Amino acid sequence: MRSVFLAIFFVAFSVGTMAQQQSIFKAEKSSTVYSNFSQDNNKAVVDSLHYDAANASSIGFDGPGNFGVYSYWPTESIAAYDGMVVSQLKVYIPQPDNLASAQLEIHHDQTSGAIYTQEFTPVVGWNAIDLTNPMPISSTQDFYIGYYMEATAGFPAGCDAGPVAANGNGNWIYDGTWAHLNDLASTLTGNWNIRAIVSETAGLDLSVKTLELGGITTETEHEIAGAVQNLGATEITSFDVSYSVAGGEETTLNIADVAIAAWGTYEFAFPEL
Repeated sequence: MRSVFLAIFFVAFSVGTMAQQQSIFKAEKSSTVYSNFSQDNNKAVVDSLHYDAANASSIGFDGPGNFGVYSYWPTESIAAYDGMVVSQLKVYIPQPDNLASAQLEIHHDQTSGAIYTQEFTPVVGWNAIDLTNPMPISSTQDFYIGYYMEATAGFPAGCDAGPVAANGNGNWIYDGTWAHLNDLASTLTGNWNIRAIVSETAGLDLSVKTLELGGITTETEHEIAGAVQNLGATEITSFDVSYSVAGGEETTLNIADVAIAAWGTYEFAFPEL
């Protein structure tokens, strides 16, 4: 259990941890407030888990239908990444206009349902989607990693030219039942264009997830509020949030007696100013 320090500065908004400092927000007190809010967690990318090569074709039912496509990673193939996280998925979508909806999915098996879902808006080509909550990798759990689609027509799922990866690990499809793509048609020998980005996990890493600046465009009372997320492996029990206006004196809010588990979030708010 550890305490961390989180600093908020107007005109320069920064997040500080025990190991790093990163500028992630800028705002001005004027008639117009602008922001450039991003969440760069500075995790070191370790590897890209994938069976595919370059996109070669697209797959679908040539009509409406809901189905998911996945690559399978058994425990023996990911044991070296134990304790790390899947931080991002990259998927190739040749025909996004034929999708009414799409969501990332991660399963441990074919019977229990998805353990992680996250909707995304697909674009043509490679879609790189950061996981809102990075998925911890355990050497004792298998992973089916991919995405599920509500297709209106056409061939929305991208795959390579093959050959099929060993044991068909790169071409699982689900449309009510699980099957290998090449079991549905022997000519379909490609692997899905799915790539899971593996990153290291810091022991202690607190990051801002959201920030609200209600009323900051006026000289009247306003509220500063937001939420933080624990992106590390260590439970966080307290942290400080500080701000200053136009380089003036800092005001600090101490948040104590909390228990923010790994990937957990916590909302904070300053008293009205």
